[in-house]
Amino acid sequence: MEGPITEVNLGEIPLEWNGAIAFLDRDGVLNYGSPNYINSPNELVIIPGVKEAVIALRKQGYRIVVVTNQSAIMRGHWGEERIHSIHEKLQEEIGAIDVLMTCPHRNRDRCQCRKPQPGMAFQAKTQFPAIQFEESIMVGNRTSDMEFGRNAGLH
Repeated sequence: MEGPITEVNLGEIPLEWNGAIAFLDRDGVLNYGSPNYINSPNELVIIPGVKEAVIALRKQGYRIVVVTNQSAIMRGHWGEERIHSIHEKLQEEIGAIDVLMTCPHRNRDRCQCRKPQPGMAFQAKTQFPAIQFEESIMVGNRTSDMEFGRNAGLH
């Protein structure tokens, strides 16, 4: 599997856009994480206040892009259809997300899309050609998330 798994919902969200994107990690930021992956939609528990935070980011003019590393896919624990069902539940809970990007690779695969590599940010440019990285932000809970933001040139 090459590159991130990308789910796009651009037509569903009307918004005046200022060129900025809020890149959001998933597990530990939008929902409670688990040491054994979020393996099904039933295991997805949204952190209180997340829906309101996403609405506030939209009001500030940000497009919302979820960027998540999910090596369970390449490890063979589950397939691409599972990530789609988990993300469907996520959006039922917090509202539509402009783009969801999932890196399915393991560390040893040395891909460019696994955070902290900036590949998912650069891939977002295909959906948002007018992106202004210097005006965009990364919200995460791990060092690799913050390194992703720095590596992509985010604010």
